[in-house]
Amino acid sequence: MVDKKDKSVVVQPPCGLIKGISEISVLGYEYVNFYDIPYAKPPLGPLRFKDPEPLEPWAHLFDASECAPNTLDDQVLNEDCLKLNVYTKNARLVHDLQPVMIFITGGFFLRSPSHKDVYGPEFLLQKDVVLVTFKYRCGALGFLSSDDPEIGVPGNAGLKDQVMALKWVQQNISAFGGDPNNVTVFGYSAGACSIHYHMMSPLCKNLFHKAVMMSGSAFYVRGFMPKLNWATRLARKLGWRGRDNEEASAFQFLRGIDVKTLKAHEEKLLTEQEKLNGLNSIYGPVLETYRSRMCMIPDHPEEMMKYSWSQGIPLMIGGTQNEGLIFYRDALENPEVWNNINTTPSTLLPYDLTQDTTKRILYGDKMKLFYFGRHDATVDDLESYIYVRLYLQQTYGEIF
Repeated sequence: MVDKKDKSVVVQPPCGLIKGISEISVLGYEYVNFYDIPYAKPPLGPLRFKDPEPLEPWAHLFDASECAPNTLDDQVLNEDCLKLNVYTKNARLVHDLQPVMIFITGGFFLRSPSHKDVYGPEFLLQKDVVLVTFKYRCGALGFLSSDDPEIGVPGNAGLKDQVMALKWVQQNISAFGGDPNNVTVFGYSAGACSIHYHMMSPLCKNLFHKAVMMSGSAFYVRGFMPKLNWATRLARKLGWRGRDNEEASAFQFLRGIDVKTLKAHEEKLLTEQEKLNGLNSIYGPVLETYRSRMCMIPDHPEEMMKYSWSQGIPLMIGGTQNEGLIFYRDALENPEVWNNINTTPSTLLPYDLTQDTTKRILYGDKMKLFYFGRHDATVDDLESYIYVRLYLQQTYGEIF
């Protein structure tokens, strides 16, 4: 239904009535925006850190016609973030369904921007597709975990948020003119890593039909993280005084910390030795040691690939030439980069390559010799540094 006066468009999917807004793109075609539609229960209070919960259909008209301002705080600090956007030219033609494209953003598993100003529809909707973008939990909110079933935080909540979004599309997208039987997921960096897991996990079977992975996989450096008591370490950082074996108390404490404080400290947990061992991040996918309601990663990804449900679906994998350029500014402005190369080149090696100190030193020295020769590396060797980063990206997965 279309209100010609105010350009509003109302659709009626199973989740409930939704109002969007029609506009003309800069390229001259008309399409409809539906902003910030909830796809799961807000993960607040006792649901913080836990697997996402399904959302009950609403009885009222949900107004999805206004786009919120694009702010970093909204990307990072809005804990009520399990929302998606739908962009379509086909809301009035639900009997002629179009292919659906679902974009999963990168962001280091620390943020998941989905605002129209960042990932908008103008380019893709030149073609006859329906585009879906969404936010999911990142950092501590999305990737803290515990091996204790009584705590109920098995891990990978951020990936499971994505699963809920994929399920929402299957259940509701036809009302927006999208074909639930022709869904392509695509994404880069952490998004590509996520897609790889969705292709392997039985939890995601038949939720999509094609995939595009750009500059990432389950084998990049944030793709399978070690468990090093992050919850108790974060709680202690914020003032908790419990013991390491009181993990339930740590989670309870963390649920009482405001989100701004939590996000401000969540990345400040690495020891100097962990950094020397190549660990440059904390949050990302982990092995789930017990089978929960939404078990996402029951085995190491190398094992999961052997029984992947998606082995027969079309997959496109790619990267970008000279992706190491993302480190250009840091290498140009930060002398510590060159000090690390000259004194501890092993810090550039991925954490999961080896934790044998002798081997890390040997491999690091060989890498420095190959790319920089026997002299100390300086900013004049910037091109070689970019090639080092590119090599690590292509060999071990992209660096994000």
